[in-house]
Amino acid sequence: MKKISVLIVDDSKTMTALLRVIFDDTADISVIGCAEDGEQAVMMTQQLKPNVVIMDIMMPKMNGFEATQKIMETCPTPVIILSSLVSSEQMQSTYKALLMGALAALPKFTGVMTDDFDMKQQAFLEQIRMLSDVRLVPRHKRENKTSLVKKALVQPVKILGLGVSTGGPEALTTIVSSLDRTFPAPIVAVLHISNGFLEGLVQWLQKRTTLTLKIASHQEALLPGTLYFAPDNYHLMVQQGVQPRAILKDEPPMGYFKPAIAALFSSLAVAYPGECMAGLLTGMGSDGVDGLAAMKEVGCYTFVQSEATCVVAGMTHAAKKMGVVDDEVDLDQIAVFLKMLVQQKKDES
Repeated sequence: MKKISVLIVDDSKTMTALLRVIFDDTADISVIGCAEDGEQAVMMTQQLKPNVVIMDIMMPKMNGFEATQKIMETCPTPVIILSSLVSSEQMQSTYKALLMGALAALPKFTGVMTDDFDMKQQAFLEQIRMLSDVRLVPRHKRENKTSLVKKALVQPVKILGLGVSTGGPEALTTIVSSLDRTFPAPIVAVLHISNGFLEGLVQWLQKRTTLTLKIASHQEALLPGTLYFAPDNYHLMVQQGVQPRAILKDEPPMGYFKPAIAALFSSLAVAYPGECMAGLLTGMGSDGVDGLAAMKEVGCYTFVQSEATCVVAGMTHAAKKMGVVDDEVDLDQIAVFLKMLVQQKKDES
């Protein structure tokens, strides 16, 4: 059995003790060390080289997002943020940490006697197991490649779909900050993120773009210049109409995901064959690859974020391996790429 080593970073002795109790009950996860502030966290990560760092946000000397940034620059290691989401400052710091390279954010445990403790504990342990195998590179060493459009679109683009997982906040920040309210098509997106974090992230992203950002509502008309996110615990699908419409479905998870990228992309293939495009961005696993294949089969345009610019290239790699990708685009070029294609087809229609 593989043994996973974790470094706990928290200035609360109570929280550190609680985390130790959780890990003591697992056979495959062990605590390699404990740090009480961000400076210690950086030093101990470099020295001990844990598989995963469990990071608090509000700490003395150096806070969690600054420590995450230093770790990603000097000794890239999967970081999981534990956030109470109590204050606006805490929420902002959590999203900064995700932007700085933390791979996941989870709610803090409030005690072993709460009704949802067992569920939170299992989700926490599974997140650690999944992220322990992720291999990261220093952020300043990522190399970009020049992307070229390989396929001319035949039909106007009526709607754009995006699927994103691990590393998503950084990717979305880069893309939306280069788009604005004049974008001529609606955008629908599924982001894998822990329950309770989406609304705050959308608010945080909204400050960085004039594109309108919303969490989709059932039967809502999807308008140009707007990015709609699938809400927690609902699959987001699209229905054809005078304007595309959002359909929310409370159905079982698809491949452990709810919302699932696969549900969104498959619905786009049915609703707008040959008249939409979709892209998979950074993320673990393969959610959305089958949906991308369904879209390509009916003449839709497909792309992925380049592996060189992904935090984790699992979804991108899986889509390329299946042969369902028309283009591979560097993260910092995706917004320009989308505007070029969508505007071009609008002018031709």
